[in-house]
Amino acid sequence: MPTSPGYRLAHITDVHVQPELNASKAWAKTLAHINEHIDNYNLVITGGDAIMNATNEAVERVDIQWGLWHTGLQKLTKVKSLHCIGNHDVLSWEAEDDTASKQKKRAIIELKIPSRYYSVNHGGWHIIFLDSCQPLNGGYTARLDQEQFDWLKSDLSDTKNIPTIIVSHVPILSVTGPVYDNERILKNHWHIPGNWMHVDAYELINLFSIYPNVRLCLSGHMHLRDICQYNDVTYICGGALCANWWKGSLAQCAEGYGSLELFDDGTFSYDYITIEWKSQCSIA
Repeated sequence: MPTSPGYRLAHITDVHVQPELNASKAWAKTLAHINEHIDNYNLVITGGDAIMNATNEAVERVDIQWGLWHTGLQKLTKVKSLHCIGNHDVLSWEAEDDTASKQKKRAIIELKIPSRYYSVNHGGWHIIFLDSCQPLNGGYTARLDQEQFDWLKSDLSDTKNIPTIIVSHVPILSVTGPVYDNERILKNHWHIPGNWMHVDAYELINLFSIYPNVRLCLSGHMHLRDICQYNDVTYICGGALCANWWKGSLAQCAEGYGSLELFDDGTFSYDYITIEWKSQCSIA
């Protein structure tokens, strides 16, 4: 049983902030609500795709989106925030290098994160932020590059006595892929695209099995919600603040964010909080 009050964490993913559809107002409203929440949140984590889209967009459009992102974050006067990079935050996927590092530099600067992957300790937990998306044939696939995988192994080894959360943009393991639409069966076989779920899931799950302190993996990307448990690790795909790109619910998944309470024994509780966004794209 937990021996101390829980450490409260908000997990907001796939904000896709933009000037249209009052998205920026919803972003600011959500953070203001968290900032003033009666039970007091200790930390806000965002899970990638902070802005609607930077990839191959004009500089002026990218500037506007990041400006709205920062304006919203100003509502967090009492709560620290930490961030993960998503595929829509990257300027281009045409890069030839293995990590598209040049194309990710602007997002790293705007998100104010130390690197495209990093880790921190908060509330008695170790939190690891991964860079899910790597360039492939002019697009991207969901996996860790070798440099990042080696770093992850070392980081887990160094913190094996601390309960650990893994934050990635793309799910490492999720059941949202098969139910995203009705087109996943091709020639009597399941077909889940490699940019919907980590193609290195097998290697990552085997790595986690060595470290029983890895308790939870948080992701987004799919704009759908699920909770699945494999062995002793819980995998949560946390919906999307924008849901169907700020046009209402997507496949019964409404706009919202995850609310977690973390305990010092490695257990946690989870709820999904909707933001009462109106489907006609207006907000109080």
